[in-house]
Amino acid sequence: MPPPLKERNKMEIQKFISANRAAAIRTPNELLKMAYGLQIEEIEPPIDVENISKKIENVKLSKNINSFERLSRSGEIKVQRDTGEQFIEIWINPTHHTNRQRFTIAHELGHLFNDILPHINDINYKDEFTDNDEIMFKRAGEQKLEEYLANSFAADLLMPKEIISRKVNEIIQVAEEQKQKLFLNEVIQTLCEMFQTSYQAMEIRLKNLGYID
Repeated sequence: MPPPLKERNKMEIQKFISANRAAAIRTPNELLKMAYGLQIEEIEPPIDVENISKKIENVKLSKNINSFERLSRSGEIKVQRDTGEQFIEIWINPTHHTNRQRFTIAHELGHLFNDILPHINDINYKDEFTDNDEIMFKRAGEQKLEEYLANSFAADLLMPKEIISRKVNEIIQVAEEQKQKLFLNEVIQTLCEMFQTSYQAMEIRLKNLGYID
């Protein structure tokens, strides 16, 4: 059996991210270091993506369901320009499992930094993305590039390879000290609990990082 999870306080997002600083972010690691004010190796999971999104200037996170149409969606991101105050709304379906909501927030942040902020002043550029299972979870070769990149951003943000490496090594070290046999499915489940992700998302991440075939 893998070692039990240690009790730990949730790391707080201390940093407010101005619009100018957000516009310069290109990678999940840059976002994490800016949000936490720490090096990646110092951050403890789970990554608090909800509060990260709330700390970005001009970004508003919503979970309100104001139409039945939204129930078929996982999330949306849109530049709102009609109210006299330009802001970016990220909407997440509150009926989904918490871990699913976390991945959707991270996915929409991928759209924010990959697709929207680099073109925020171009009103002719696409400024709205609506996501559901069919769009987000197609096979990689069948996805639009923008969706593939948003999923990659989400995986890197929620499960940074540096932190995965550290936690895998910790699990192995504790198991060796306690002379416990490790089973792959139990290790994956332990990591899921640490990072608050689905089993499938963690399994795919470990495959992409080369830990499992």
